[in-house]
Amino acid sequence: MLPVALVTLTIWGGETAFGQQPPSSPTPRIASPEWWERFLWDMRITDLATVLLAVAILLAIIILGTRMGRLWKAVDGLWKVVEGQRSDMQVSLEIARQSAHAATDSAQAITAQSGQITAALAIAENAATAADESSRATAESIRVIAAQAGQVTSSLGLAETAAAAADVSAKAALQAATAAEKQLTDLTASVTRARDAADSARELATAAKQQADTAVAVDRPHVFVSGLRLHGLKQPPDAQGLVPVSMTYEFANYGRSPAVIRGIFLSVGTNPPPDTPTYGAPNTVRQVIPVHGVFRSVRPVEVFRLPPAVIAKVQSSETPVVAYGYVDYTDPFGHEHRSAFLYEFSFRDADESAGFHPAGLDAFWHYS
Repeated sequence: MLPVALVTLTIWGGETAFGQQPPSSPTPRIASPEWWERFLWDMRITDLATVLLAVAILLAIIILGTRMGRLWKAVDGLWKVVEGQRSDMQVSLEIARQSAHAATDSAQAITAQSGQITAALAIAENAATAADESSRATAESIRVIAAQAGQVTSSLGLAETAAAAADVSAKAALQAATAAEKQLTDLTASVTRARDAADSARELATAAKQQADTAVAVDRPHVFVSGLRLHGLKQPPDAQGLVPVSMTYEFANYGRSPAVIRGIFLSVGTNPPPDTPTYGAPNTVRQVIPVHGVFRSVRPVEVFRLPPAVIAKVQSSETPVVAYGYVDYTDPFGHEHRSAFLYEFSFRDADESAGFHPAGLDAFWHYS
């Protein structure tokens, strides 16, 4: 707007400078090109001042508008700053609110801790009281210990006196020990002589026992089988078609002292004997066999029943018949003995067996 106003003033002035008098022309002509010039010359000073004032006001308005624009921009920036600060304030308020909650929680925790501290103070007070009482008890204990120390001092004096007496007793004991050592030496020599005498007596007793054992072994009884015989081989079969066969036995004493028979076990069969004998319980017998005497069965004892065809094979020696067992007896000295045996029968065409002879393995033969 300022450049337009200056141009207008220039047009109004024309080529005439300010302060010059315009040519007199009282009657303007509208159609004439100099009409504006005349109009300007006819204007009064007050009108020019009014125009200048209007121009100044216009300039002031332009300047004020420019500054108002700048002010508006400043106010707008300030408003944006205020808006940013308001957002920051809201964030700060939220943080402050959270901080207040945290402070409330901390206050509650502090309150709880204060309660715990109060309880701890009470416990500490009780502990202090107990410590005070303990100190008093310790002082009393110290007084008691001091009294006991006095008693210990007295006891030490008595102990010294007793030590002196013990020294005298030790010397006397040493003398007694020396005498006892001499007596021990003499006693050791006596024991050695007694041991030698005992060894000699033991040797004599051993020799006597050997002589006695030899005498017992020489004079002991010796019982062996002296007779075994089967009977009924020729008799007719029974109702079941079997021939009952019985046996008699005889034991003789070949020793120098009587034998007391305690038990007899006999097993008779047509099967071969096992490799190891299997004995059953013996028949209890209480019979004395004198020296060179015999003990025989009172009557025949049935041992098995066989078909006639098997009996024929037995008599022809195709089927062997064996008897094994043992006899237990004691001698007059109370020693126990056993005679074990295994015999095989021999036959002929007769009602009885012809004889018997030793057979089998060594395991069946035992003599003690």
